[in-house]
Amino acid sequence: DELQELFTLLNDFKILCVIKKGIFGSLYINSFFESMWKANIYSSKHNTLFDGAPILITRNSNKKGLFNGNQGICLRVGKQQYFVLPRGGRFLFYPLAFLPTFELAYAMTIHKSQGSEYSDILVVLPEEEKHTLLTREILYTGITRAKKSAFVYANKTVLEKTIHTSIERETGIQIWQNFT
Repeated sequence: DELQELFTLLNDFKILCVIKKGIFGSLYINSFFESMWKANIYSSKHNTLFDGAPILITRNSNKKGLFNGNQGICLRVGKQQYFVLPRGGRFLFYPLAFLPTFELAYAMTIHKSQGSEYSDILVVLPEEEKHTLLTREILYTGITRAKKSAFVYANKTVLEKTIHTSIERETGIQIWQNFT
């Protein structure tokens, strides 16, 4: 039941980013947390992940039964580190060396979070006002990942622009209507 508690904590809070790269992106935020943990808890001589690190699989591996978007935790059993994944009411243990590509998952992109739910979330918007991903729809998608509360980190101008920008899709519907 300690494992279940760890996964409950993992799903209590998540940072969701619009972008992957840059200071407001998931990669940067994850590297910040990793360096903080290593500096304060985990000796820098270790090049391994620390126990409890949240991990997100980023590439499918049908043979291994691991898929893009699977989320788990890094745990040490003896001298071996494992990726622990909840599945079907039990926990599967995969040696880290066995994994396809993965990344830390303190923060993840809103795109990767689709289909997931967390108790509380923090949505981080980039500072670039004219970023093409800053739309009302992406903000809505991020906020709706929260079961209880959602917080948005953004400057006021970016937030206002995001709220007032909608995705414009080009379809043939208007053309078709002209022929009917």
